[in-house]
Amino acid sequence: GVRQSLGLRGREVKPRRLPHTKTCATHFYCVSLRPEFGNNKSIMRTIQYRQAICEAMSEEMRRDDRVFLLGEEVAEYNGAYKVTEGLWAKHGDKRVIDTPISESLFVGLGVGMAAGGLRPVIEYQFMGFLYPALDQLANHASRMRTRTRGRLTCPMVVRAPYGGGVH
Repeated sequence: GVRQSLGLRGREVKPRRLPHTKTCATHFYCVSLRPEFGNNKSIMRTIQYRQAICEAMSEEMRRDDRVFLLGEEVAEYNGAYKVTEGLWAKHGDKRVIDTPISESLFVGLGVGMAAGGLRPVIEYQFMGFLYPALDQLANHASRMRTRTRGRLTCPMVVRAPYGGGVH
């Protein structure tokens, strides 16, 4: 399995330090098991949630050219909370797309693109802006597979920050 492919062969991986109580709510802690980071030794890496989300999106965009990002101010402005920082520079304006202020428009666009074989990541500025697009999500995205008897699917991500210290 995964442990053998990483060269762990049953060894337990223990982090070198525990997350700090003051930053555990705003930071992401992970143990790296990748060989390029210290010959299979565990390394605790501390980054902010927004950085972890940005790295994950960038990695997926690098891995699969069907993945792209849609949302208000996600390109040149780097997102409302700088979550998409650097993605526009890395992946270009064909894959990181600023949309007009019309939530139902860009969710509907994402539904159509996902049904067409692409992998959109829809980014909202705030969770409160999601309500105008609920029709697209509840009546179209969620029922795509059953309405087409499995011919079409709707693989998409909708990311909407919520609450204090939003990321």
